[in-house]
Amino acid sequence: MSLKNLIVHIDGAPGALIRAEAAANLAAEHGATVRALVVSITPGEPFGPGAVVFDDSIHALRGAIAGRRITEAREALEAARAATGMQGDILQIDPDRVIVDTASHMRSADVVVLGPPRMNGQWLDDDLIEAGLFLSGRPVIVYPQERNSAPFGRDIVIAWKNCREAARAVHDAMPLLVKADSVRLVAAHSEEDTHYFGAPAMKRMEDALLAHGVKVGAPRIVQRSKHVGEGIAATVKDMGADLVVMGAYGRWRMSELLFGGVTRDMLAALETPLFLSH
Repeated sequence: MSLKNLIVHIDGAPGALIRAEAAANLAAEHGATVRALVVSITPGEPFGPGAVVFDDSIHALRGAIAGRRITEAREALEAARAATGMQGDILQIDPDRVIVDTASHMRSADVVVLGPPRMNGQWLDDDLIEAGLFLSGRPVIVYPQERNSAPFGRDIVIAWKNCREAARAVHDAMPLLVKADSVRLVAAHSEEDTHYFGAPAMKRMEDALLAHGVKVGAPRIVQRSKHVGEGIAATVKDMGADLVVMGAYGRWRMSELLFGGVTRDMLAALETPLFLSH
């Protein structure tokens, strides 16, 4: 099990080149290749009573906007190439095809590196995380906007819960886990759960990680509060971890609320790269 192909989303946001450099460093560490992905959204078709009357002028305006956006996409790709040497792809996509088409593009990667949701005020961030987590079939690393590009994954925390998503995340992150200097599991339980029902499952996971040669340290049990994600985020910060591995809880937007509460809290408190699988 190894990482051989990475994709990193690049745009004009201040943290994009830092994210590109971090992805390039991760790829180099694993002997992998990395490609940049730049998404350019074409303006939507006009509609309504005035659309026909002003058809020519609206068409010209749409063309001008599309041209400006593709120019910005080329500039972002060139900046990433100049900073890291990576090649990349520009996807020029209609607004109603963003999630489906970007998910299709991501499926060739072993892991996709993305920016955090809404940090730069662009709704595209949310769409790309949704595409990566719920439609691509691939794990996602969400990289903090203001973090530097120093290597990460030396001290990993697994936000453990006895469920499918967490088990999937551990499996997908194994190439990173086996290279880490330290891996610790963190779990939350409620005060009334005196026997902590998840302890046997966590012990089984520890044994499985040890069988892979992972350097597993002592687990940390967090007293469960109303906001589990905030508690785990605070614990991760206290432990000084440089990567968090966890299952992503939620569903594709068209069927239900995008993220579950813990995933939402962890993304909102993002200071450490977050490895997510669904």
